[in-house]
Amino acid sequence: RPACAHRAGFGFLPERHCQMDGESTKTQEITKKEPKLFLGRYEILAEVGQGGMGRVYKVKDTRLDRIVALKVLLKNLALNEENLQRFMREAKSNAALRHPNIVTLYDFGRVKDTIFLTMDFIEGGSLEEILKKERLAFDVSCRILIKLLDAIGYAHSKNIIHRDIKPSNILIQGEEPFVTDFGLAKALNNSVKLSQSGAILGTPCYMAPEQAQGTSENPVNQQSDIYSLGATFYQMLTG
Repeated sequence: RPACAHRAGFGFLPERHCQMDGESTKTQEITKKEPKLFLGRYEILAEVGQGGMGRVYKVKDTRLDRIVALKVLLKNLALNEENLQRFMREAKSNAALRHPNIVTLYDFGRVKDTIFLTMDFIEGGSLEEILKKERLAFDVSCRILIKLLDAIGYAHSKNIIHRDIKPSNILIQGEEPFVTDFGLAKALNNSVKLSQSGAILGTPCYMAPEQAQGTSENPVNQQSDIYSLGATFYQMLTG
């Protein structure tokens, strides 16, 4: 069954650009022979990946003449109000942060039934992809960790907890790390609840004990992110 931009909300994309189930997840460049494809002012250049809530594309902002990453909320998730609120929360949390090691958000909007946000396009892969190929040297791992600690510390100073720090949410360009995907981020001064009491949000392998418990008696806080960073650092050292 095709799993493609068409099903993610790009109803005007030809089916020939789709990726079939089981097909390689490598970046799919759209050839120059094909007609140009657009979402609003953004020219779609390539599909670069998919997360739990959205599909990510490399695009050209034709108004500002620059390359950015465009993330669209998956079409089936866009029908649910809670998912819409989570996607909007990712945009708001990310927009409140300006740090050299946090991916910068540029735009948030809707074109017909497609809800999207745009952010820095990082040339390189995720830390998860790198660790599948090699174990990082101790000094390299330490330098990356120090920058990640500074980035997360900055987010905490803005009262934002990431809640899903893991290698796949850390992009690497050279030896420069970038924290991304604030879809589960929590604002400490925000009383709005987007999940039922007791709901467990995050990724088990990197989750702090209090986060795994999901109880209001022992709530998630800044230390939960530090635990997740520690688990990530351990994986960097051990492969």
